[in-house]
Amino acid sequence: THTHRDHSPGSRPLAAATGAPIVGCAPLALDDAGIRSDASFDRDYAPDRVLAEGESVSGEGWTLTALATPGHTSNHLAFALPEAQGGAGALFTGDHVMGWSTSIVSPPDGDMAAYMASLEKLMPRTDRIYYPAHGDPVENPQRLVRGMLGHRKQREGQILRLLRSAPATIPDMVARMYVGLDPRLFPAAERSVLAHLIDLRDRDLVTDDAALWSAAA
Repeated sequence: THTHRDHSPGSRPLAAATGAPIVGCAPLALDDAGIRSDASFDRDYAPDRVLAEGESVSGEGWTLTALATPGHTSNHLAFALPEAQGGAGALFTGDHVMGWSTSIVSPPDGDMAAYMASLEKLMPRTDRIYYPAHGDPVENPQRLVRGMLGHRKQREGQILRLLRSAPATIPDMVARMYVGLDPRLFPAAERSVLAHLIDLRDRDLVTDDAALWSAAA
């Protein structure tokens, strides 16, 4: 589904053990320096075949079709299995929709606007069940996706209200918005807030001056 280090490295021993080709998402794009600089990514991922939106891989009695779901990462795919659940369908969602939490969206590769669009993309689908890469199977996927969209929109509104009261840095925002959060989780919360702020800035709703963010005039 994507090339974070807790996912794609497992494809290599599986391929070696079974002789199966590695089929999935594209490798992470190179940055301006020509390297894959994000330490959380699998730099050695080398698929035998890259699937794009709507492309499939199939076997006897089954077909997996790729669904582009960027946001958590730029190269994220989900895979639809229409034969599952007696023909009601299943979706392997990777980290785009997880069974126990919303996904972290960490810039620069993580993109909040893309993540929200990818969640919206799932709303018209009729898959009976989701199989995430983390957490239990999701038995009522539309309700969960609707809740994730609502959660992110609430967080966006919270950020805007805070900045309309006074400019703030990201650590200040996290301290005020995530009351009671384990301090060990602050770095992840700061990445999430940054992703929201970049999206809001792209929509001309906030501005930034060095580390200080303000609501747009």
